[in-house]
Amino acid sequence: MCKRNNNITIKFKSYSKKVITVMLCITALLSFAACDKAENPSPIKTDVQKEFDAYCNNLFTEYLAQDATNIHFTVSDPSDYGLELKKEDYTLGEASFSQVKETIESMQKNLDSLKKFDRNKLSKSRQITYDTLEDYMETQLLFDGCELLQNTFAPSSGIHSNLAILFTEYNFYEKDDIEQYFLLMQDIPRLVNQCLSITRKQAECGYFMSDKTADKTIGECNKIYKGKGDDLISSFDEKLNSLNLSKNEKEKLIKKNKEYIKKYYLPAYKDIIYMLTDLKGSGKNDGGLCNYGETGKKYYEAIVREKTSSNMSPEELKEMLDDNITKTLTAAVTISPEDAVAAPQYQPDFKTADEIVEFLTEHIEEDFAAPVTKDYNIKYMSKATETDTNSAYYMKCRIDDISVNNIKVNSSVVGSDNLTLYTTLAHESYPGHLYQLTGFFNKKDIPNIQKILDFIGATEGWAQYASKCAVNYLDATDGIKDFINLNSMLSYTLIARVDVGVNYDGWTIDDVYDYLSSYIMVSDDFDSEENVAAQFYDIAIGNAGDYIPYAAGYIKMVNMREHAEDELGDKFNPVEFHSFINSIGVTTFDIYEAELDKWIESKTK
Repeated sequence: MCKRNNNITIKFKSYSKKVITVMLCITALLSFAACDKAENPSPIKTDVQKEFDAYCNNLFTEYLAQDATNIHFTVSDPSDYGLELKKEDYTLGEASFSQVKETIESMQKNLDSLKKFDRNKLSKSRQITYDTLEDYMETQLLFDGCELLQNTFAPSSGIHSNLAILFTEYNFYEKDDIEQYFLLMQDIPRLVNQCLSITRKQAECGYFMSDKTADKTIGECNKIYKGKGDDLISSFDEKLNSLNLSKNEKEKLIKKNKEYIKKYYLPAYKDIIYMLTDLKGSGKNDGGLCNYGETGKKYYEAIVREKTSSNMSPEELKEMLDDNITKTLTAAVTISPEDAVAAPQYQPDFKTADEIVEFLTEHIEEDFAAPVTKDYNIKYMSKATETDTNSAYYMKCRIDDISVNNIKVNSSVVGSDNLTLYTTLAHESYPGHLYQLTGFFNKKDIPNIQKILDFIGATEGWAQYASKCAVNYLDATDGIKDFINLNSMLSYTLIARVDVGVNYDGWTIDDVYDYLSSYIMVSDDFDSEENVAAQFYDIAIGNAGDYIPYAAGYIKMVNMREHAEDELGDKFNPVEFHSFINSIGVTTFDIYEAELDKWIESKTK
């Protein structure tokens, strides 16, 4: 499940203002992957290969068995994967420090088992899966010992946000899904109470969030609570229409849903509001993670590795971001004054969101292989679930059913800005996440375990890059297109750079102001809701690392393309390049880059 954020308005010193759009993934273990060429005949499997495939299948089954929500959102029929569920299995999972410890121990055991395989005896594709699993597990193990710093109720991405999306997006494929939906709703108080216990323990140890961050989350919860569950009511009623139910059955189920919302859903938000309000003032840090000492720095180093989908350190990330800022500003100077003036006012001529996606599917084959599906649904978020930071999200399809692809758009954020809607939908649909995920899930020769791993830097990097490619299809001058992409890139890079400064170097809000003033027009009135320095600072302390995937991932993607173009010259073909990237599946950039060099070498022989 992914969310695209959009709320930071900045004014460049030489240009006019533009809005940042960002997407955030919010589930704990998702897989994002890509489209591929036609399948090759399967090679004869060795004993090692068979054992490795069995290992991968066991890991995947373990993941599904964690809780019923994993199953519902990942596969169509659990019995196909050796799982038979009972009524008591339908829970929302566990949230406790002991559960975190068990997960870490299990991860270490799985990694130890992985390293017993002789990688050299695996096929090339399985070697990539091996490396992908190894990198993922090693990265997750870096978070060991950082449990007290992880904010369960972080603005826009905490459990309060996840619950709202989970129940609105819980599709009813058959009648049994309705009863499962109600079982999960009954489990809300238990899960929320576990999360509240974690937060109380953090507060006791001096690790409660800043008051400003708490106010942000309280505001989000208040909005949902005051919405009285209208989002769940409307989505539930709509989903019932997909099933063959009598009028009497529908009426009973609709009544039951309203009762459960009132009994289980809304009280949970009231409890969150009460507790966060009560704990305000108990936090010992209003700044970045590094203010928590070595544990804070360790936690942020793990975040950087996870968010960049690479082995990058914070220092290496800073250098990459600084270099890109210089590169972006240098390129911006070449844009003509006429295009620089016209670009902020440019609006493509589209009437609806569906019209935009139809346009994208008609044009992406200039640069990308044909999508494996054109099945999608675009709807607008309910007012209760809208936040001022989420412009849209794409709900990933099941790995064995690529026909259900839901995109939700926040009309309050996007408004009448067709350009923002266009780039957002290119990011979410074609050639972005929907294109990438459905293509990868459709690839049968890659183990399912690889399809549910989350490499957010790689997936967001692809979607950001895909959105950049889509800008080239618009009816505008090259200068206007360059302005749109460079302006967006500078916005993301600056906010990511501030994130590192605040959380790794200990920047204060005054430091953020001084830094941004070197590049953009920014006010020193930090109390203003429109103040960019204050917005960037608050995001950095409330959601550390959230913007890094969009900047770092995008830069990595562009660098790979430029490297391929430089090496191949006239032999470079964008369709072939994108198909190569997608043939690997989603993994770390370290693996992408190593495979890219091999691919380039094969093309130059």
